[in-house]
Amino acid sequence: MSIEADIPISTGSEALDKASCDHFDFAIKLVTGEIICFESLDILNDKWVHLNGIRKDFHEQPQNTLIPFLASRGMDIRIEHIVWVMDAPNGS
Repeated sequence: MSIEADIPISTGSEALDKASCDHFDFAIKLVTGEIICFESLDILNDKWVHLNGIRKDFHEQPQNTLIPFLASRGMDIRIEHIVWVMDAPNGS
């Protein structure tokens, strides 16, 4: 058994790491322009995260930058494709 297996993976982003242990409201922007609001994420490894609770009903969210599907089962995102991450995009 490796000691490394017990060490949580860090994404290098405080907001992404927080989203992995605190269910709340978060938003990310991808390099392709989409903005995705979500409730939590799972860090899959040092290259991928899985977004859970993808939301399309946030207040004042730009409509032209949303992902085109409901993504009710979540979505895997390459960490390198994330431009920014926001904790509580609509306030706390």
